[in-house]
Amino acid sequence: MENDELVLINPRARKMPNMVYVAGIAVKGQEKNRKLQATLTIFAELQIKEIRNARRYVYEYVPEDIRDLADSELQEHLINVEEAIIAFERVGYLLQEGHIDTEPIISNYWAEVWKCWQRTRGLIHWAREKRGDPTYLGSFDHLFFLAEAYRIENNYGEPRFY
Repeated sequence: MENDELVLINPRARKMPNMVYVAGIAVKGQEKNRKLQATLTIFAELQIKEIRNARRYVYEYVPEDIRDLADSELQEHLINVEEAIIAFERVGYLLQEGHIDTEPIISNYWAEVWKCWQRTRGLIHWAREKRGDPTYLGSFDHLFFLAEAYRIENNYGEPRFY
């Protein structure tokens, strides 16, 4: 059917592609706005005092080498850092699923993610074994991968614990 024949059947047919284009732009705008709102929510969550305190606990009290610690000590450390690592788990999941944009999160939090992962990696692997769940905190693992790639891409050194 020719375009002129469409006009005879539906005189608005020539305008339809423009409406579809406008609808597509509107959907993209809504998606962008939704991602922005989600990103702002993540920024706010990562600044909650309990989460900041949990990150501070990670930096100050979780030992790099946990091999000689008793299970009870490891469990206590895990409880104390839970707020921080669960927050990073949620961020990693949202990034994996494409619900938020990577760049603003990683460019602002790569060092915190990197330090938390490096210090809690052994603890997380211990928890995976104890739970019998190799995927436990897997999205935090993914978030660390993104942070490490960002660090290398920008020629940043490894962040220090102070």
